[in-house]
Amino acid sequence: MPVVFELLPVARRSLRIAVVCDIPGPDGTLPCGSFPATLFGDLAARGHLIQVVRPRLPGESSGSATAPGGRLPALRTSLLARHALDGRWSRQRPDLVFTLQAGPLAWAALRSAGKLRIPLCAALESALPTSGLLGKAQAVRLRRFHSLAQATVLASESLRNGLAAAGFRRLHVVAPDDSDAFEALLAQLAG
Repeated sequence: MPVVFELLPVARRSLRIAVVCDIPGPDGTLPCGSFPATLFGDLAARGHLIQVVRPRLPGESSGSATAPGGRLPALRTSLLARHALDGRWSRQRPDLVFTLQAGPLAWAALRSAGKLRIPLCAALESALPTSGLLGKAQAVRLRRFHSLAQATVLASESLRNGLAAAGFRRLHVVAPDDSDAFEALLAQLAG
């Protein structure tokens, strides 16, 4: 007797998102002032798997979602974190990596995601620093980081206009309370 196999449509595809946070809140959670933090809480409530990757806090034992951090110099932290990310994401591949800040851990995530061909999206919450040599160097570093991401998420149209004028590309404005738009953007990037 012939057998037929059918797949029923899924109402919603669940995403596996690795959220990389260089500067976590005091208790190790996502920073409350960060507009994506609330959105990720909403996505978790909708059934998406959110993995937070952050530096280990002083006195904290090694956990499954922490990366080496603390008082190590940035380059060493980045190298150790990249090794940890490569190993973890090779075994438990996320659909998308999302960075909250462009610090050493985010740079390691950017390199690891590129190596493993995982899409990376980044948040940018403030305008570029423009004063002084240090501010201009930081603006160049941020532009380079965000040019390597598949998308940059912003909270306002005015920030988008300023960054677009400064040469940033692939900018997406998502209101801090628009979980539907945020979910749709991440699903599109994850493919």
